[in-house]
Amino acid sequence: MSINYEVYKNNNSKNSAYGKYFGRVVIKSIVDTDTLADLIQQNVSVKESDVYAVLKELKNAVRQSFDNGNAVRIEGLGIFKPTISTSCVEKAADFSATNIRKKKIRFIPETVTEPMSLTRTVDGKVVTVNTRVRIKKLLQGVKFTECRKYAAPETNEE
Repeated sequence: MSINYEVYKNNNSKNSAYGKYFGRVVIKSIVDTDTLADLIQQNVSVKESDVYAVLKELKNAVRQSFDNGNAVRIEGLGIFKPTISTSCVEKAADFSATNIRKKKIRFIPETVTEPMSLTRTVDGKVVTVNTRVRIKKLLQGVKFTECRKYAAPETNEE
């Protein structure tokens, strides 16, 4: 299997990359807790209902950890931590919880370091540099495939 992507044109004239082309991942659907429980139970010796109960309780455990001022690390997956966006004030004494505009959860995926060869042109010569790069552990070995070719919109220019 592979992750599908599509090419799109940046049509935001206020953006410095206006008119340039980028790629973006195409999401087919969202996998819910029931489906996750089914997928997990296929690879372990517990029933789907047991997996489902644990997944539901995971949500409660993460919430409780956040309430206690903690971030949550799930090995092989990454770290979840609460974050906020706030409005600013002139003096520290003027800041209160009412200045919190958004409550968010930040996910920091676990990474691994892998060797990689990069080809560069230095002073007109092609040079291969051996280095190490950090990649997201969940994406290690994942392939990306273009799912549909970019079709430029038709224009009626005369």
